[in-house]
Formats: sequence, structure tokens, C-alpha cells
Amino acid sequence: MRFYAVGTFQLLHGDECGLSQSSLSRIIVQVSTEIARWRRRYIHFPNTPEQVARTQEEFFQYCDFPGVVGAIDCTHVPIRCPGGENAQRFINRKGRFSVNVQAVCNHNGLLINLVARWPGGTHDSRIFRECQLKENLERESHEEKWLLGDSGYPCQPYLMTPIQNPAGRGEIRYNRAQVRGRNIIERTFGMMKRRFPCMNELRLKLDTTLITIVAVGVLWNLSILRNEPEIAGPDGIQVPGDQLPPPGMANVAGHLRRQRIIQDNFV
Repeated sequence: MRFYAVGTFQLLHGDECGLSQSSLSRIIVQVSTEIARWRRRYIHFPNTPEQVARTQEEFFQYCDFPGVVGAIDCTHVPIRCPGGENAQRFINRKGRFSVNVQAVCNHNGLLINLVARWPGGTHDSRIFRECQLKENLERESHEEKWLLGDSGYPCQPYLMTPIQNPAGRGEIRYNRAQVRGRNIIERTFGMMKRRFPCMNELRLKLDTTLITIVAVGVLWNLSILRNEPEIAGPDGIQVPGDQLPPPGMANVAGHLRRQRIIQDNFV
């Protein structure tokens, strides 16, 4: 467990416990794989009416925004060059190799969805567009439930984003509540990287890296469920999120629902 809590220098960790780097690497793979197998048990989206209603009520109590079932964003986990013909796809906007990890959390930072398989050069909105969660929400888009995301995502009936140039009291109040609600996921990334500094740079094979990220997600949720105290210190390494969705992603139904939410709750 020291690997997750201290960092990624396997030679140092190996020397501390009398193991070679190769032996320690095999142990990391085995342990991460076993922890990642708990994913379905500890990382799951609210799916029953009771779970959805409780999550929405908790979000409303926190940020005064109705209908919210989660806050979504992406964070970059720096990695070493993965090699191969697709290596350039892992270079992010900061010019570093990384994995772009999408996560959704509830009001207290518990992860309820995690996607850890996309190269660092992938736009946040594409990761969401091609994930299973988006398909599930789209099928249920007639229901009064949605995620909160930043301006890197297109506004959808199931994904509420901020208004770029708010005009009037209703839109200003909407933006204030929206920002407060979605900032939970940004704070969660920072706290998670402080608790598990290995997420600030993983020097592992790519397959092992992806498994380890999922394992850290499970361990993070266990720390929340056990009410572990927050780790003090600076936030982990962050790459700014995408500022705007790609052209052509506008959604009329999403904008209409957003305007209705504003009229019903923020005017």
C-alpha cells in the first residue's frame, strides 16, 4: 500500500522491503488488479428511485440546484511515454504524456462512475459521448435528473452546463448554484491526488497504469466511507480542462431544459 500513498519510485520502495524492482512491479500489478475487482461493489451510480431521490436531495441541500445526480469532470494522470504508434495520442495540452480520466461523484466526493482508458489528447466531451453512462442517461432523458459539468461539455437534457454570458438574476443565480455543485468533482480530484500521490505520475506499463487508476478510485471511496480525515497539502498536478465543447455539439433540447430549470427554480 506504500506505493499508492507515497509515490511511484519502485526502486526506492523495493529497497525498503528488500525486493527487486521487477518483483515489486509484479506485486503492484497483482494488488492493483485485486483491488480493481471491487469496482462494481464500491463505484456505482444511483439507479433505484430511492437512491436517485436521496442523491438529488443531498445535492440540493448542498448547492440549491434541483435534480442533480452527480458532478462530472476529467483529470489527467501523468504517465511515462507508452511507446508504440499511438504514443502521440497520449500527449495532452500541456505537452505531457497522460491518461485522461473521467469521473462522476456525489455531493461528498464519493465516486459513482469512473472511466480510465482514454489517452491524454482526448477531449473531455468525447470521453463522455462514448461512455456507457451517457447512453444510460440518454435513454432516461425524459426523467428529471442530470449531471453538472463545466463548459467543456455540451448542454444536454441530462447534463447541465454553465451559461457563458449570464444575463439577468435567474441566469446569474443558476450559474452560482451550478458552479458550486460541479466544483465538488474538482475538489475531489485534488483531495484524491493528495491522499494517493502515485496519481501525480505513474511510471508503469500502460495496462498496469489503467488498472492502478481504477484501484485508486476504489481506495478513495473506501476512505470516504470510512470517514478518513483529509490529507493536508497542495493539490495534485492538474491540467486545465477543455474550455469549450467541439463545434457542432449544440443541443436544442438541452438548452430548452436548462431554461426551464432557470424559470422554475432561479428566477
